[in-house]
Amino acid sequence: MLALEEDPDLNGRSRLNGHASQLVPLPDHDEDVLAYNLMMILDEGWLDGEYGMTSGTFTVTRLTADGHDFIDSTRSPDVWEKAKSIATTAGGQTLRFVSEAAKGIIRAEIARKLGPFMP
Repeated sequence: MLALEEDPDLNGRSRLNGHASQLVPLPDHDEDVLAYNLMMILDEGWLDGEYGMTSGTFTVTRLTADGHDFIDSTRSPDVWEKAKSIATTAGGQTLRFVSEAAKGIIRAEIARKLGPFMP
């Protein structure tokens, strides 16, 4: 999703069209796995777009505010790894659980740094 965040064409005024592997080029991943995960990202509301069942292609118009939040909360490799570990240990391996764990890690770090200044 970070590549999509940095794409100047993904601004709500234009569209990205293609198969999942064209939109998210990860050569070591199967097209069906990429498509499934991209569908989950659309379902989660992190991207605005749609999937064409007949053509097997996606149309993505923009990264949503929630999508930006997900990227921002998981940008740090340390936070990403800790969040994945927490989510997995708790029995949840979905991106939503990882996202919530990452937000919790960041909230805890903010509280630790602000200490008595927290509202």
